[in-house]
Amino acid sequence: TGVLASLPGHMVVVDRSGIILRTSDTWKEFAAGDGASDPSVLAVSARQHHASQRTVEEIGPVVKEVLDGIEAVLAGTQAEFRIEYPFSTLAYERWASVSVLPLQRPEGGAVIYRQDITMQQRSRLEAERLRRDLAHVARVTTMGEMAAALAHECKCQRHCGAYPGHPRRHGLGPLT
Repeated sequence: TGVLASLPGHMVVVDRSGIILRTSDTWKEFAAGDGASDPSVLAVSARQHHASQRTVEEIGPVVKEVLDGIEAVLAGTQAEFRIEYPFSTLAYERWASVSVLPLQRPEGGAVIYRQDITMQQRSRLEAERLRRDLAHVARVTTMGEMAAALAHECKCQRHCGAYPGHPRRHGLGPLT
């Protein structure tokens, strides 16, 4: 219990059939509050109530993907499962990361760990936006430099003659 309480995310431990053995207090609070519609909560709940495939598909594709990941780890066909996804709360959109790892004991089972990664995701998206803005500034700067060079060439062509072999271009002055 002390280990579960020490983790920053939400954790649930299930047996090989997907029945909940233990949860962290944060999982219970989350599932009863803002997390009631979170895909990881819905997937664990679907395992508890043996929801039909049609019901799971109606809930949404992320729930189905999380449920399929849990089932694959429980069946031993996948060593682990990880997913990141957005989900909406009443206040705003958040991001979560879910990891499903096999429970290392003869009876089997899995540990499902969910963590809010909204701040990391926002930082990543902001960094991507800044990279795009920087690339745009670099393109605009390059275009400006090219335009200045072209303007300089045009100015030289006007003052130095119309073509490269023109005598004024070579400093010979006006022709008589």
